[in-house]
Amino acid sequence: MRVASGLVLVEQAWPTGLPEEIWETRILSDGSEHRVFKRYFTATSLSAEVGGEVLLDTPSLIAVRVGV
Repeated sequence: MRVASGLVLVEQAWPTGLPEEIWETRILSDGSEHRVFKRYFTATSLSAEVGGEVLLDTPSLIAVRVGV
């Protein structure tokens, strides 16, 4: 069931010096480690990926609206 006419995606911006795609290790509070695949976006590339409109484009966060 759809509850809204749109969606806002908020994502960490692509940090300078890191590859666009990377495997990262995450350590949980219980000491366990997990590898996660991380893909970084610019506001423009995320907007193109989902067909949305850029709402926020800062060095640390980006936001894109889809729908509405």
